[in-house]
Amino acid sequence: MNGNNSLSDSSSNVSLSTEANSSKKELYEIVVPLMLTMCFVSMFFNLVIVVSVKWVRRSVSPTLCFNLSLAAADAYASLILGLGLVINSLLPEVYNIRLHTRCIALTLEAFRLGGLSVSVYHLLALTVNHYVGIVRPLHYAATVTRRAVAATVTGIWVGSLSFFCLYFSLVRNQGFRSPYCSVNTFYQLSTFRTIVSTLFFLPLVIMTVIYSHILFVIRQHQQRLLQVPSSRQFHRNVKAVVTTLLILGTYLLCWMPAVLFFAVSCLDCVAPYTQIPDTVLLPVGIVINSLIILKSLVNPVIYAARMTEVQDALRAMLPKKCDVQPPDTAVRQRALLRRRGTFTSSTRMVSFRNSTHSQRHISGSEESYT
Repeated sequence: MNGNNSLSDSSSNVSLSTEANSSKKELYEIVVPLMLTMCFVSMFFNLVIVVSVKWVRRSVSPTLCFNLSLAAADAYASLILGLGLVINSLLPEVYNIRLHTRCIALTLEAFRLGGLSVSVYHLLALTVNHYVGIVRPLHYAATVTRRAVAATVTGIWVGSLSFFCLYFSLVRNQGFRSPYCSVNTFYQLSTFRTIVSTLFFLPLVIMTVIYSHILFVIRQHQQRLLQVPSSRQFHRNVKAVVTTLLILGTYLLCWMPAVLFFAVSCLDCVAPYTQIPDTVLLPVGIVINSLIILKSLVNPVIYAARMTEVQDALRAMLPKKCDVQPPDTAVRQRALLRRRGTFTSSTRMVSFRNSTHSQRHISGSEESYT
């Protein structure tokens, strides 16, 4: 009886496991291609924003430089996330193809975390850039130089990517130092999760403090308590601040769930992922990754809608036949054409009157001479 019961229990468990794997495969066959499509679209539009710098007619401002580098970071993050979906989800779960080494997956994870860190610190650099432009406008040109911007962007890229690659290489007998990168216990412990979470939460706290002061200064300026050399330049800086706040808002909405879940779900965390059922882990993972991709998709729309330089560059990139002008631009051009037509007609009328007057004068002179 006991043997029969144990046999029946084991067979039922196998059937349940088979059904779960089958349903998981069916879900991956639908969800993963959709997410890969989103990654491709996000990467494409962000690269279009980056390439549009060639059509910027005026000199590239520091704010535009930071935003273009941020768009490149979003394109990079979409690429790495797409590769991770292929190697970690599509190949093993759908096509049953598993790599003999974990080094590729570990490398992609280091580059993925590094790419997310690049985006966060670009937002912090934009925040400091706006702070100097709003609070210390007279010192902006001397402080935010091209050399300073280039050094900041290079430091963010190199520092963020190098940090995680070095961290994965310095843990003894784990990570890149383990055979085939098969031992990655450090990644599942609270120490590593706390470090990564701090790298994301600390810039958020700094940006919150800086933007609070910026909003206070803007309110003072509106009450005519702050004197700036150019009101027009001040309004440009305010518009740039609003643009960055929109991007920061997408960061909070789309990345905070991933960071929070990453911080609380580990082997020795508040909510160990080993105790969370797959019916919860799988949907949460899909939603988190989709939000990260969505954030990279929304940013190019913000650039195109808020930044005049990007709008002009994108319009210049389009062929003349495909150049769709906004209604206000078309109205202005029609008004200019009307003014030109009126001016031309007036000029012709004046010329006609002058020529008529000259002919009358000549004919009158001839008659008097006769």
